[in-house]
Amino acid sequence: MRKSFLIPSILIVLFLKGSLAWSDTKCLSIFSETKHFALQYLEQGYAPEKKILREKQDLRIAAWNMKDFYVRSVGRGGAKVRQKKPNPHVRSKSKAKIKATLNTINNINPDILVAIEVFGGRSTEVLDPNNRYNRIPSENIDGRGSYIEFLVAKHLFVDVELHLPNAKTENIALDRGLPTILIRQKDEAGRVDRGKAPDLIVMGVHLLSQARLRGEELNTVKKDEAKLIIDGVKELEALYPDAPIIITGDFNLHLPARFAIDDLRSIFVKSLANLLPEAKPEDSTFSLIRTNKKNKSNFIGAYTLDSIALNQSAARLFINSAPYVFRGPNWQSKKYFDEDGTVSSIPLSRDDVVSNPSDHRPIVSDYNLKK
Repeated sequence: MRKSFLIPSILIVLFLKGSLAWSDTKCLSIFSETKHFALQYLEQGYAPEKKILREKQDLRIAAWNMKDFYVRSVGRGGAKVRQKKPNPHVRSKSKAKIKATLNTINNINPDILVAIEVFGGRSTEVLDPNNRYNRIPSENIDGRGSYIEFLVAKHLFVDVELHLPNAKTENIALDRGLPTILIRQKDEAGRVDRGKAPDLIVMGVHLLSQARLRGEELNTVKKDEAKLIIDGVKELEALYPDAPIIITGDFNLHLPARFAIDDLRSIFVKSLANLLPEAKPEDSTFSLIRTNKKNKSNFIGAYTLDSIALNQSAARLFINSAPYVFRGPNWQSKKYFDEDGTVSSIPLSRDDVVSNPSDHRPIVSDYNLKK
């Protein structure tokens, strides 16, 4: 199923943990690179050049699970934002959280943002006060009412086509789907030939939480999710053999809450033919899994694998990627301390997590489209 929008490109940037390999794709180990030099976005005030897509040598894509991002009203008149599937448990973000979320996006300055866990048809308007982006919401909405939305910078001057690959198997149905945008450069007159291959393809993922999955059920679900992703990519590669494809989002794998690294490697990673490399907790974003026992909420600290994968064509354009570090006063990276006073760059408690705009960190990656 496809829908066309005459708009610029938007992408989701999430935590990069590696790369991919399936059919003709190339296994790419990029996490080791991120430890040795930082992206320019870590420098205060840096912004990618505002050029059209094909001229971009620093295309920036960010994917971010913004944790139940819902805003009750938008605009000067305070127009009410209605959730597409009303969820009384999802409350409007506070002004402080909205400001922190907007500041994070402004600091990253993405050309394409893949926004995950969005609620309400107009909530993301507050994140674009200067009207820099075109917004492309997915039509796939989960039972809680959340969906993925792509924000594509207008200066890219592109046509964006929404594509919704199959997201069901005999065992699972991904209500959030695998929304994908096909991005094509427009000519000087603003025209585009949709019969030609896209200049870039971005698939946003928000896979099922494993908080309630155990044993064989987890095994079945994660293998089927892997198959859906692989089938979706194969379909696109068959149509557009040379098109760069980026798969990014929240893969919903948690360490060490329930499963050891070896379990993840055997259950999920091998299923994806090395789409995701070995999970390393120190490279992951920190999250909290809520579990209910006797009507009480317990929080289990866990490392969440938000990730990025590239096909061979996208790998040739890739520059670098890194997780965004939330900022404190004076542009300083936030630090957290355990009971012994040991410093950590990863939140260590529920209070630490709540102090940030989300329990996930954005994943930021840069690409040279002129390679």
